[in-house]
Amino acid sequence: GRFHDRITPLLDRFADLVPRLAIYRDGLLEALERAEDGEIAYVSEVGCESYHTLWFDLHEDLLRLSGTERDE
Repeated sequence: GRFHDRITPLLDRFADLVPRLAIYRDGLLEALERAEDGEIAYVSEVGCESYHTLWFDLHEDLLRLSGTERDE
């Protein structure tokens, strides 16, 4: 939760600059709330919109927006 509180302004800025990125801001908050309510899968499971999965997807999206490719 403390991490999320620290990055919320950044997520808001991303959404201001590229409105479609708001899906990550909103999804990360939902995943956090679900995890805090005991649905532990929402921390890192790949079978749901977990915090980890959404963070990874945001990272990939930001790489594409910047024209950068991930080194494999």
